[in-house]
Amino acid sequence: MGISWWRMAFIFGPAIARGDISSFGLYTPFIFGHLLSRVVRQWKSKVKLRGWPHKVSPELTRGWMIKLVREIAFVFFFLAFCHWMKSETRSLFNFFLSSFVNPMLRFWFPARSKGPLYHGQPLWDTTWGNISVYVMMLGGLTTSWIIQGIDHIFLGFLFLQIVPEIQKRFWMKPVQHLYLVVGILLVCFPFFSIGLMAWYFPSYLESIPKSFLQWLCWLANARPEIPDHYATLGVSPDADMKTIKKVFREMAIELHPDKVGDDPVKLARFHAIQTASDALTKGRAEYDKSIENQELNEIVPRCYAFLVMIGYWLLHSLIDWNDVEGMRDQGKDALRDHVLADRPIDLKSLGLSNDEQGMLILKEYCTPQDVELPFVSGNKADIMEMRDCLEKAGYKLEPFPEVKGTVQKVYQEVVLGSKEMKNLKDIITTPGFYVGYSILVEKFDGSVAESTIVDYTGGDKRVATVEPPLGFVPVADISKFTLKKAGGAKDVWRRG
Repeated sequence: MGISWWRMAFIFGPAIARGDISSFGLYTPFIFGHLLSRVVRQWKSKVKLRGWPHKVSPELTRGWMIKLVREIAFVFFFLAFCHWMKSETRSLFNFFLSSFVNPMLRFWFPARSKGPLYHGQPLWDTTWGNISVYVMMLGGLTTSWIIQGIDHIFLGFLFLQIVPEIQKRFWMKPVQHLYLVVGILLVCFPFFSIGLMAWYFPSYLESIPKSFLQWLCWLANARPEIPDHYATLGVSPDADMKTIKKVFREMAIELHPDKVGDDPVKLARFHAIQTASDALTKGRAEYDKSIENQELNEIVPRCYAFLVMIGYWLLHSLIDWNDVEGMRDQGKDALRDHVLADRPIDLKSLGLSNDEQGMLILKEYCTPQDVELPFVSGNKADIMEMRDCLEKAGYKLEPFPEVKGTVQKVYQEVVLGSKEMKNLKDIITTPGFYVGYSILVEKFDGSVAESTIVDYTGGDKRVATVEPPLGFVPVADISKFTLKKAGGAKDVWRRG
């Protein structure tokens, strides 16, 4: 996997323009993520050693382990160097999750999980690895907001993990993806706009309404916690310096450690009034200003972090978008070459006549380099998009033909065994193993229907296709069946 020089230019170009490229902290997260990705790739290469961990020569095993240890050592050397340089490392945690933990979870838990059926379709159909990643993302986002509010950890979960995960489903849908990006920017605008203002127009921050800042602090779970030193001393904010010093002396005499001894409550009270007195006598102007703008002082650093993180996300999205568009263009060029080379095309599905004239029409449309062509993904949407392109270009297409005929064969599928049954271990999961076996399934009245297995998927699905059909629908986890072949029979349970 080579280095994306465009990506490097986008990341480090603005820093070069600002003149702060010498700051090592700028490179830290991206180098760390790259090193972790190398560890993941090396670990995954284990599956290329056929028969692992058996039937592999000691030399190959030793070579793989040496390379893996070397990649891990690079990570620890880099972390030690960051510690020595006293570099900013707050964002490394999220890069560790996105570059190492997430891909390893997906690698370790590839088994599929299907949700309950809704209108005949499972609510979800994904791997346990993906489910664990989603749970970790949502849990991390919620926990970080509760504990620290919107800060670097929260923003890392949001823009380094959750948002890119959502984007994956829209890369091949440019219009929907654009709507997604615009929607995210609109939702985040109240935060990163203050970050922009703090960066470029700090003098305008004082004009932001206090109620708006209080609302943002509530959303960010960042309520200001500046102590009220006037209340601690029991004086009004308008009290003069002489009054403040007099009140402090009276309270200090009463709460002095020599007088109260080891009383923890009174000692804590003494330290509190001492801190309040120091703040009001040595830096009252600064303290008064911090009280007046405590919401602003609390939210501005968070909004600045919001701006930085959303900026990096936008840069990476632009680069990825450019890569995807390049891939789409390559796919369109491949489709154009396929058509112009007279290779097989299902012209009827496109609404064209299935002859030389239909092929000439398709070639006429595909020849110009600037025409819109679908990205071929191998499903019905490709055909619908191509028909839409032809219709917009003014070609008259035939509707989808009405097909009539007779049914040639009827098959029925059953799932062998159930995870709840103790004898699941008796079922062989090798694909195709039961092809040719006879299957006898018990009916409701106690009689038996017999058929032959013509296909068997095996694995954790254990789907057997039978011909002829059984003539009835067996009941899941109730209907009993027997598999027969010369040499014996096995009684197991069926689960539909």
